[in-house]
Amino acid sequence: MKKIVLCFVICSSFFLSKSQVYLFENFNTGIDTTAGGWTIVNGGNTNDTWFGTVGGFQGQYLDGTEFAFVNSDAAGSGPIYLNEELISPTLNTAGAPLLLLEFDHYFRHVASTDSGFVDVFDGNNWVGIDTFTVSEGTFGAPIRRMYDITALANANLAMRFVYDDDTTWAWYWGVDNVRIYTPASLNAAVLGITDPDNNGREGTSTALSTTQNICITLANVGLDTL
Repeated sequence: MKKIVLCFVICSSFFLSKSQVYLFENFNTGIDTTAGGWTIVNGGNTNDTWFGTVGGFQGQYLDGTEFAFVNSDAAGSGPIYLNEELISPTLNTAGAPLLLLEFDHYFRHVASTDSGFVDVFDGNNWVGIDTFTVSEGTFGAPIRRMYDITALANANLAMRFVYDDDTTWAWYWGVDNVRIYTPASLNAAVLGITDPDNNGREGTSTALSTTQNICITLANVGLDTL
């Protein structure tokens, strides 16, 4: 059985290639707003805008760690208005054969027109990717969203989250684990290990000879076709 494992490691290693990760941010240490980091734009009339949680939100987390959060509820009632942007660093994604954006989030909606927007900068303009106007996810069980943004790849790509409470006393939005990446072009997966001397069945014998033939069936689950 050890020979089977060794054979797989040797064979499969020739078919693996790394993915290209342009951005991964889990906000575990807050929102980095230093040069080259994230940008927070407070477009409302209060000091309530995006921030990195410390100890979660009232002890609650998306995945057990800190996250980025904007909270209209904290602003209270009255003539308040939140229009808050959280903008990623600029990324050179020009020429990416496939470009994916994903993140985990909890958008808590109130019975009004408060909204969450996800935009991508295509080098000239912000392009809307998604809009949230109903609650999605919960603390402890966020929703993971994934988008194909290949058509928007460019040398100055960025993405942003925009929270607009529409001048209402609304709830909040938490986001985490933001990633922009190109999957591995070649990514081998094992479909089966068979022993030809055992009539093509999966080999389970531990009494292998020094000339035993072992067949490993591999499939590529990456971008390209082998």
